[in-house]
Amino acid sequence: MRFTTLFTLATAAMASLIDLTDKTFEKSVLNADHPTLVKFYAPWCGHCKKMGPDYDQLASVYAHTDDVEIARYNGDENRKFSKKYGIQGFPTLKWFPGKGADPVDYESGRDFDSLVQFVQSKSGVKAKTAPKSEGAKLIKTVDDQSFADLFKNDKKYALVAFTAKWCGYCKQLAPEYEKVAAVFSRDPVSIGQVDCTEPEPSHDLLEKYDIKSYPTLLWFEEGSTEPVKFEGGDRSVEGLVAFINDKTGLNRNTDGSYNDYAGVFSGKLLEQLKEAVENPTKVKEFIGEIPQSFSSVYERVLSKVGSLGEETEAYLDKEITRLGNIIEKRGAKQDKLDEFKIRQNVLKSIKALKNKVENVRDEL
Repeated sequence: MRFTTLFTLATAAMASLIDLTDKTFEKSVLNADHPTLVKFYAPWCGHCKKMGPDYDQLASVYAHTDDVEIARYNGDENRKFSKKYGIQGFPTLKWFPGKGADPVDYESGRDFDSLVQFVQSKSGVKAKTAPKSEGAKLIKTVDDQSFADLFKNDKKYALVAFTAKWCGYCKQLAPEYEKVAAVFSRDPVSIGQVDCTEPEPSHDLLEKYDIKSYPTLLWFEEGSTEPVKFEGGDRSVEGLVAFINDKTGLNRNTDGSYNDYAGVFSGKLLEQLKEAVENPTKVKEFIGEIPQSFSSVYERVLSKVGSLGEETEAYLDKEITRLGNIIEKRGAKQDKLDEFKIRQNVLKSIKALKNKVENVRDEL
């Protein structure tokens, strides 16, 4: 889905971005009956390459209209109009009103939002932006006044990215961050963003958390006064999901499903589970010790296992296989698949404990 969207946007940009030459400039720009934004560039220019994706995106959001054009002029291959307009460096942007009128220098930012704002103000034509992805809709944009909203609706954790519109690394992070928001959309985790671009109202947050560079990612937990900075260099969806799993114990895969460790205990709780498997009178004590989110599934499974006697092993094998087939075929809604995966993990954990107990008994 995302590849298709990106391919469509790229195709639209190529179709709508006009490549000018010395032969076509006068007719397409100077004598046109509509305005044109022209970028004077050179293929070897690093700043031009950095700006390229934003300018391509600008062309794509104006592909729907003939009332304004977005164009570029290779000043390395074509010299006539670079010389005429005194182009001293690349990239240089100029706004040509058309109908022979003199151009106006573009002196704003080189990011997409600044470009759109300029073209809209000059032409009166609104950009036709693509709808937000599902992941983008799940990211909570907050500022000085709304930061506390991250912990509404039973949210207990928050990963917050401090970004700026002009920041290239922030743009690279964006698609990965959207995927992370989708992964944890059903969990008590908020995925937030603070836009630090002036004049966004985020000065208090920047000062409070000593934000010096972008993007900066901070991890917050409900009731804690000090956040934890994400220090890992891996800002991919894999790296960020691993970070959140480590902080919360949620055990999500990058596709949003649970992994094989969800609902499985170690250490003291594993020992208590072992006792509960061997002795039904210990079940209630064990249930009282584990997180409430897992108590019902453990209670049901232990009750079933305790009543089967010699048929327990056959039941465990059959149920583990049945649930595995449903999960593999994705034969239910995601919330239900989460429930099935935890149940399957619990059954596997109990089976491993029972096998261990039986092996010890055989040795005795």
